[in-house]
Amino acid sequence: MAREAFEIVVVDDHSNDATSEVLERFRARTRGRLQTLRCPDSSGPAAARNLGVRAASAPVVAFTDDDCEPDRGWLAAGLDCLEHGGRGVVMGETHPADLAGSKRPFARTMQADHEDGRYPTCNVFYSRSAIDRAGGFDERFRFACGEDTDLAWRVKALGFSSSFCPAARVVHAVRPPDFGLFLRERRRFADQVLLVKRHPHLRRLFYRRYFYRRSHVHVLASAVLLAGAATLGWQLALVLPVVWLDRFRRADLGDDASRRMRVAAQLAVGDLWEFAVFCYWSLRYRAILI
Repeated sequence: MAREAFEIVVVDDHSNDATSEVLERFRARTRGRLQTLRCPDSSGPAAARNLGVRAASAPVVAFTDDDCEPDRGWLAAGLDCLEHGGRGVVMGETHPADLAGSKRPFARTMQADHEDGRYPTCNVFYSRSAIDRAGGFDERFRFACGEDTDLAWRVKALGFSSSFCPAARVVHAVRPPDFGLFLRERRRFADQVLLVKRHPHLRRLFYRRYFYRRSHVHVLASAVLLAGAATLGWQLALVLPVVWLDRFRRADLGDDASRRMRVAAQLAVGDLWEFAVFCYWSLRYRAILI
């Protein structure tokens, strides 16, 4: 596809690092149509993407993220799926750059090989009419989690269809395991509570509809056992090791014994903290997703 056939819009959400300088260097050497925008303050990804959409002039808007690398034919493939299929939204295929590394505890990446109902903005295409009629991203989602799924389902509710395009492929970076960052990010992921409040049918994306992930069942079971042990007898606490052995049997704890103990302890703390965060925001949003 010729460079003149598409435009590139990059939005800087009021960063405090060298992003502006990097974008200026990129602008100096690119031959395509490039706009670089900077948000006046850090308002979150929904607001930043809306700014980019308003600046774009094309009838189709394709989204990817700063930690992604699209294949050479990504744009052409996505446009073909959207235009010839008469769709409002097309979700592309996303793979982690390092599949083995992505499975380590506390690593983060994205993988999508079918239309799973989430429509992440690391790889998604919208017709301009669809995104305009839906009113863009809902800026009440202040974090990068849920605002993309919310938009897609509002578009679909307007009567636009959706599809999956395996030829529109993006490789997503894998963030190395970082336990501290995992704990700090839990507030962001708790916006999934707001998502299911607005779209109750999306509970099907979560474990048993009311649990953010399977490990939260172990936390709840532990709390029930401890409460029971305090009132009915300490013998109930003997079941706790069984609960946590079941939680860890699917986890990649590594081969080294000391590392296994450390990772197991981190997973337990992470589960407890994440469960507490989801309980808090379930109360705030008055919708249960724990």
